[in-house]
Amino acid sequence: MTAEVVADLGPVYPNGIIAHPGGDGVIWTESYTRRVVHRTAGGAIRVLHVFDDERALVDGLCAAADGRLFVTGVGSGAVHVLDAGGRETARLTGPVTPTNCAFDGDALYVTDGGRLGDSVTAHSGGALWRLRLPGAEGAPLEHGFR
Repeated sequence: MTAEVVADLGPVYPNGIIAHPGGDGVIWTESYTRRVVHRTAGGAIRVLHVFDDERALVDGLCAAADGRLFVTGVGSGAVHVLDAGGRETARLTGPVTPTNCAFDGDALYVTDGGRLGDSVTAHSGGALWRLRLPGAEGAPLEHGFR
C-alpha cells in the first residue's frame, strides 16, 4: 500500500466523500465551510456549492444516476438536492438530524442522529429513514481515479 496527500484542504473539516457519478474524480463535503467540492481525476479542485444556511453543516452525500447530489445537512434537518451543476433544487425533510444517505433503487436511505445534544452522551434515539423518490435511482458505483 502507498498513501499520499493529494490536496491540503486547511481547517475545513472534510467529511462525506463519493466517487464522481461520471467517473471524474471525487466529490466531498466540508462541514465547517458548508461547501461541496469536486476534485477531478486530473487534480483540479472546484467548489460546486456553498450553502448559505449556516445551520446546514453538511455531512454525508450520495449521487443519483442523473448526476444530482443528495447532501445531508445536520443542523438544517434536510437532505439538500443539488443538480449536476451544483445548484440547490430541493430540500427533502423528515429526518431530524440527517447524517448520511445512500440509494437502493428509488429509495433514499438516510441515517438520522436524532436531536443534537451538548455532549458525547446520546440524548435521543437515532433512526434510519427511507424516502421514496419515484424516477430517481442511485448512480452506479464508479472508480474515482482511472
